[in-house]
Amino acid sequence: MRNKENQEIETLLKHARLGSEEHLRQLSLRWPIKYTIPATLVIISHLTLETLPPPASVCDDLKRPLACFHGLVVALKTPPARYQKNNDPPLWTIIQDNLDGILSWLLTCAQAMEASIPIPHEIVQLIMCGVQRLSCALLAVPELKATLQSSSIAATLIAFIWRFTSPQSGLPFYLVEQPLQSLEGLGTPDHPVVLPPSSTDSTIRAVFHYTYQSEEGKGGLLRQLSRDGSVASGADEFVLVASARAQRMAQLCQSEPLWSYSDFAESLDTLGGIIGGFLSLREPSFLQAFRSHEFLYHFMLLIHSFVRSLDPGTISVFLMVAREAVMNLQEWVDIPGVAETTTKAVRQLIKGGLLSVYLSFLIQKQSMLGTFERACGDLGQWIVNYSFYPSVHIAIMDGLSPSRIDQKQLLELFKRNDGHWTRQQWVALSCPLYSLGRQGLKYSKGNAFGICDNIFHFDRSLDLSTSGAHPQEDGKAHMSRECSGCHMSIYCSKECQLEDWKRSRHQDDCVHLAKFYTPREPLLHSSTRMFQLAVLQESYRRCMKDGVPESLKQKSDVGDSGPLSELIICFNFIDSPAIRPESTPTLKRTSELSKLVISDSAAQGLSKRRLEGLLKSSTEGGNVQLVEGRFKLRELTRYVLARLRIFVGDDGTENPELATVLGGTSWDLVEQLSEPGAHRRKARERMYAAL
Repeated sequence: MRNKENQEIETLLKHARLGSEEHLRQLSLRWPIKYTIPATLVIISHLTLETLPPPASVCDDLKRPLACFHGLVVALKTPPARYQKNNDPPLWTIIQDNLDGILSWLLTCAQAMEASIPIPHEIVQLIMCGVQRLSCALLAVPELKATLQSSSIAATLIAFIWRFTSPQSGLPFYLVEQPLQSLEGLGTPDHPVVLPPSSTDSTIRAVFHYTYQSEEGKGGLLRQLSRDGSVASGADEFVLVASARAQRMAQLCQSEPLWSYSDFAESLDTLGGIIGGFLSLREPSFLQAFRSHEFLYHFMLLIHSFVRSLDPGTISVFLMVAREAVMNLQEWVDIPGVAETTTKAVRQLIKGGLLSVYLSFLIQKQSMLGTFERACGDLGQWIVNYSFYPSVHIAIMDGLSPSRIDQKQLLELFKRNDGHWTRQQWVALSCPLYSLGRQGLKYSKGNAFGICDNIFHFDRSLDLSTSGAHPQEDGKAHMSRECSGCHMSIYCSKECQLEDWKRSRHQDDCVHLAKFYTPREPLLHSSTRMFQLAVLQESYRRCMKDGVPESLKQKSDVGDSGPLSELIICFNFIDSPAIRPESTPTLKRTSELSKLVISDSAAQGLSKRRLEGLLKSSTEGGNVQLVEGRFKLRELTRYVLARLRIFVGDDGTENPELATVLGGTSWDLVEQLSEPGAHRRKARERMYAAL
């Protein structure tokens, strides 16, 4: 029997070597594992540069190349121990010696799909499946990867399949456009060729392996995608295709599930890995393209669609994949680049359904509560940090509307007991937005309160909660003006601006503050500071009204504490636990603040003279209180120090509702992290450690 079997295999190889289509199909479908080396040599003999036909004629004889592609995939997946003898060369060396021919055949077959003659969709799927599978199999061989990543033919092939659009839909090609039956004539009666529906996008997988940890591979792909040979043009094309692919995948989530969750989750994770790999280069042209084409919005919409499509009975592990994808988005937003687009990026995520996805995270029952609780806490706190920038706050308020949030999920969440961590985290996200941000936006809109950052201007008492005109001087209303250098300091008049420049030494601060301003979409400028000052005023009013004066009094009676006016209300949006519904301000002495800022070499934008003037105004004025706020932007911690005028009645009781912001100052400290995104990676490591 063994001799007969060997004879049959040798006969099969002989006829296949002669080019018999039928025998090539049999060889690829009934691969003789023990004869892998000679069978591979037979296959490669038909994939040489000399045997390469014109692209137009490939469609006339698809059976031979597709059978060869399938045979090579099987050969590469066969363990060497099953076939290799001591004197046989390694399989990868045989393939490497003939790599140009193999790649040229793959490219020619792929390009044949753009021929003028219409090709049935099933044939397109068959060709793309064969090309993609073999490309992935070759890239999975460590010894071949470097050669492939430096090959111009491979770069052209990967670029072609990356941007190839389906003739059926006109969208990026995906294998699940319709269910497939067996394809007559492309198999044998005993072994018909059947392509089952699959949501594993081999295009995404091939691009990932081709570009993974290879600057040469990434550069080669961008050059092939470029319309004019420039990296910027290639980056534009790459991101546009990536956005289109994310949109296509989101559409698939909203259609009938012809795909498996595990396959789709793999494609989602792989697409994120591709983008993360390119962003890790910090190439300015790619960063510009990435931030210009709203990829964040489309990728967030993809995550949102995927989460919405999940079967409640089987979502636990897939929800963790979605959470990892959201963590990638957080890290991408924090990448330094075009500074003014940071808040724009967050707005894209909100528009794409970030808040709805966060609610879905909270509503699900997780088997690893500790890990998921910390991950959701980090995400909720991150959203809150960015909510204290006006444009983001407006987007979040819209994202929390009934039309954007699943009301059934929200009702289910609030049916849980008050102490449940998921309910507490949702409250921690929404309460500061509604109770502080909404009021802050109302107060700061149009600079109705007319603040003045000149700390020696004490002759105003305009209440933020009223909408009156600015104090009159020489019969004219004060016109709000901002410093033309840093765009952060705000003044009521030219006289106050000049006084602040010299007397309070704003000229020492201006050069530092100007580093954080850009004219197109300012992040840290006067309108943002007005909003943050208004938030601090509102937080002070609420906390004083809720009984903080009594705790202040108790605090001031302890140890070497000084008078009540030496205490600063510190409303901390960063360090407070995410499960607290609304952070209560903690107390900090002015002496502590003085030591922190003056001695800290990382401080930017606050001179010693200005700090001393602020502290002096709070102690000598008698009715001026200092309130400190901390706001997050990427890896910057922004400190805003506000001067509030308080109003005390004849009975000595303060009326907190009349506390009015007069002005303030701000400075920024950079977090001490080893590299950009380190805080996200640490959180991810904690999550994986518990898996």
